Amino acid sequence: MQKSKNFFLLLFFVLAALVIGGLVSELTAGIPWLKWLTYGQSIAFNSDSAGPLIDLQIIQLNFGFRMQISVLQIILIVAALLIYRKVR
Repeated sequence: MQKSKNFFLLLFFVLAALVIGGLVSELTAGIPWLKWLTYGQSIAFNSDSAGPLIDLQIIQLNFGFRMQISVLQIILIVAALLIYRKVR
């Protein structure tokens, strides 16, 4: 029981860091001296292909995945992990 509670607390902290980091990096994109916080990379798998991945004549399935992470999100994830260590 305690292990699952700790896992969900860690998951909450990391997801909150990702969401808050994404929001703040979008808000600081127009500020020149904070623009470095928005630098990042994206990883994508089959996210913008034109045709379906599986075509069964009745149903067509297309799966895609795209993840974009910024400097601010990395900083906030590290902070979330440190906070988790203190709280746990």
